[in-house]
Amino acid sequence: MINQPYLNWGSRNVLVKWMFVTHEQLFSLPETLFLAINMVDRFLGMESVAAKKMRLLGAASLFIAAKMEERCIPAMENLVEIGGGAFSGSDLIQAEKKILNVIEWNLSYSCPLSFIPRVEIAKICPCGECQNDADDADTLAKFFCEVGVIDHRLMHIKSSTLAAAAVRLSRMALDISVGHTVTVT
Repeated sequence: MINQPYLNWGSRNVLVKWMFVTHEQLFSLPETLFLAINMVDRFLGMESVAAKKMRLLGAASLFIAAKMEERCIPAMENLVEIGGGAFSGSDLIQAEKKILNVIEWNLSYSCPLSFIPRVEIAKICPCGECQNDADDADTLAKFFCEVGVIDHRLMHIKSSTLAAAAVRLSRMALDISVGHTVTVT
């Protein structure tokens, strides 16, 4: 936010919450949301944005991310409608171009959710009778990853580390044995 004369962390939080709601309305994959937020953060680190353009930035990032992650991308009209008149379809296309140019078309991002299955969580009990515990821990770990993406204080943490911490925290919260070391492969 150092390069943002018109914004603060609260502005980012409002945008991210709006993106979560929009993401739900579009029935998008979680990976779409994570990639979109990553693009917003990288863009904000490189380019100054007026407060009135934040929703456009979020919508354009969601649109780009949907094109990368979804089988069926949302109609541009849906994003414009959800945007509540804050931007038009042509504004959305221009914002897409601007975002992609500023981030130099770098759409690579390791989503923390992709690391959760890699973290050794599945073997809660050797007989396999505790699958519900594993499912609960997996769901809670995904929730903790979402919280990690929302909170700007965790932006500097690598996705794999965030996932490992989320798994560990979920197992502790559910009182599932955490005696062994959690490793990321």
